[in-house]
This record gives sequence, C-alpha cells and structure tokens, in this order.
Amino acid sequence: MKTLVLTCSFFILLLTSFNCKSPTAPGGKGISISVADVSCTEVWLNLSANNVTLPANIIIKKNGNNFLNLNLTTKDTTLYDSTLLPSQTYTYQAQYNKGFAFERSEVVTAKTLDTTSSNFSWQLFTLGNYLTGNSSILYDVAIINDTSAWAVGEIYTDDSTGMYNAVHWNGKKWQTNKITVNFRGNNIIPILDGIYALSENQIWLVGGLAIYGDGKVWTPFDVRKISGFDSLSFTKCWGQFPNNMYFIGRNGSVAHYLNNNWQRIESGTGYNLYDIYSNDGKTIYAGGGDYRNYSGVLLEGQNGNWQILNEGKDVNANQIFHPYFVGVAATVWVSSKNIIYFGAHFLYRNAFGKLDYVRTLPGNYLGGNNYAQNWGLINKLRGNSDNDMIMVGERNTIMHFNGLRWSQLGMPYSPNSNYDWLSVDMKGDMIIAAGFYNMNATIMVLKRK
Repeated sequence: MKTLVLTCSFFILLLTSFNCKSPTAPGGKGISISVADVSCTEVWLNLSANNVTLPANIIIKKNGNNFLNLNLTTKDTTLYDSTLLPSQTYTYQAQYNKGFAFERSEVVTAKTLDTTSSNFSWQLFTLGNYLTGNSSILYDVAIINDTSAWAVGEIYTDDSTGMYNAVHWNGKKWQTNKITVNFRGNNIIPILDGIYALSENQIWLVGGLAIYGDGKVWTPFDVRKISGFDSLSFTKCWGQFPNNMYFIGRNGSVAHYLNNNWQRIESGTGYNLYDIYSNDGKTIYAGGGDYRNYSGVLLEGQNGNWQILNEGKDVNANQIFHPYFVGVAATVWVSSKNIIYFGAHFLYRNAFGKLDYVRTLPGNYLGGNNYAQNWGLINKLRGNSDNDMIMVGERNTIMHFNGLRWSQLGMPYSPNSNYDWLSVDMKGDMIIAAGFYNMNATIMVLKRK
C-alpha cells in the first residue's frame, strides 16, 4: 500500500492490491464515492474510477466547496479527512474533467459520531495478604453483566487453605474461589492467566491448559496430549461460541477448538502472544513480542491460516512505519468497522491498511511521553466503539477515550505510582480493571454516571 500525504489532515491511501469489484456509479458514471467509516473527527471515503483514463485530475468537494485536488493514478482509492467536528453532517462529491464537461459522482453524506461521557464513579478493592510472603496478582478480567464478573490470577490470603485462583463479582462484593481440576490424575489449582466469558454459564479459562465450565463445574483439556504438541501453553483466548474458540500463549502458541476437536495452528512466530481479539469471528488478531529487545508482532488469522500483519522492531523516528512499528503488541482490539488498535510502548492503529500512531493520545510518538509523564506501559485496551475505549497499564494508567480526548479515570495518574493494571474489560457503562499494587491484587469497578 502506498500513501500520499496531501495536507496535514487529508490524504489518500492508494490501494494497489484492492481486488473487489467496484460498484458502478448511477447513470453509468465513471466515478463514484462512498463512505467507508466515520469517527468523531474523521471520515474515510472510497473513491472508484470506472471507464476513466488514468492518470486523471479529480476534484473532491466538501459541503459543496472545492476541498481537494488530486491526481488519481489507481482505480480504487481511500480518502481520509481528519478536519471534522463531532456530531456534524458533511457532504462529499467527486468530479473530473471529461473532455469539455465535468462528470460528477453522486453526493454522499457522512455524519460524525458524538462524543461519549468520561464521567465514571469508581470503587477500589484490594485482595490478598502480603504477610503470607506471596504476591497476589490478577491477570485478567471478564464482565458478564452488571451483577456478574470474574477476575483470575493468584490470590494468597491469611488462611491456611492455600492459593485462590479466581474471584467473582456479584454486584456488591468480590468472592474468592478455588477452581480445582483433575490434570493427569492429580487435582490441581492452576494459576490462571486468562478468562473469556460468553455468558453466566459458558466460561473459558486458560492457565497453560484450557478449562471450560459453567461457573461451578470445570472441565480441563490436556491440549498438549490431545494435539501431540508439548510446546503449547495458553494464556488468553477468544471466541464467538463456546464450541468455536481460539487460544494463544507462550512461544507463539495458537490453537483452534471447534466442536470438541483441537487443532494446533502454525503462528509464524516464536514470540509470546499476550492478547487476542476479533469483531466478527472471521478474521482473528493476536499480539505479542519480546520486551527485552523492544520487538513485537501483530498476527492476522483467516480460515486457519495465520500471517504477520505488522511487525515491531527497535527502529528510529525516520524508520518507523516503513514498515515497522516500535515495541511490543501487548494488546489488540478491533472496532466494528475493522480499525485495529494495538500496542504497549505506544498505541497504534491500522485503519484500512494504513499503520499510524493513535494521535489523540498525548505524547504517543517516538520521543514523546518522556519518563512516562502522560501514561505508563500499556497492558490492555478494550472498548464499545471507536469513541468509547478504555486503556490500562503501568503507573496507574486507566484512561478513557470519548472520541475526542483521553481522560484518566479513578485515582490520578502518577509516573511514580505502584499500581499496575494488567487487564480491563468494558461492557456498556461498566468498566472493570484488574492488576496489583505492591504485593496485593487490586480491582477497580467503574460505572458511568
């Protein structure tokens, strides 16, 4: 993909590999324009040229006024405008000189999204007892509804019963749980790294092995033995249905569970994989990397075939996005319009094939955010939509994006804070973050006012 920057805020993406048949403009026109996606301040437009001799001079009109003059060299092009305001309506039209007359496309309308509220109340919960000499940590969290949520990890209390590996929220308080499974003839309480809840009684857990249960009865799957691959070790999972799940983990582990059958998938990487997500179940994304050498990977999977979509390396400001990003992809989330958000050291997005920083996040560029003055290392990002996202990480990073700006939630952010939020989930007006503070596990429950 080739990118041509025309102004600081409007550019085109030349889709040289676009292979879908473009729609024919009404009345047999040779040029057409359509809205691909909108955010609070942006719009993406698909421009198609049929029966047009290329290169061609194209004029883009915005609200009836000439806005952009471009030299079109490819049949299919994506236009991007970031000069917009929230909750406003804009019109676009394309025209080109055909002989002695202008030919115009249809007029299309784009309405930008409104901003969402960043006004949340919050409660902080501390679990575990450091006097046991063990550190309590929560690695992942899943919201089922307002009165039911789970967080998993390792919690050590002052009783003599040993480690707890899960806590359940009933809408008022958190209750510790010991999820015990029989593994190769022994009853074990595994440290749990991940959880994915499809409903109150359809819950997948991961902690090396995969575990499925209804909240009370749990069944382990010895995937290493079933698949014959001893290297598989899972830490996170995602799926549309309980019988159709994807699992990722250490050393590039990827597996697919479908109707009680397990299949190991070649991921193409040996990196540890930290997060997995899909917005449609057809294209799956996973992120990972190596914090020691500042490198990472964003994977894309379709129909059992996985490949590297974007790769992270320790490059300088002149090399970034040509084609590499910098750092690890510890988290990945995909909006309903297929905009991919990912990162750790920085927050990136892949929008219609163009890789860039999330430029609304303060200091989010190579050389910015010195000494973590704005936010800490990113561990997890989730959202309801492009204008309603939550990001958590080190140094008490809990930041909400309302479509226009990022706001710290809960306690104030501090580069010196020892709060480390490892995971977050968001559903409607509810957010739950999980992690640790010093040697205790911590949970924050936030509700939009």
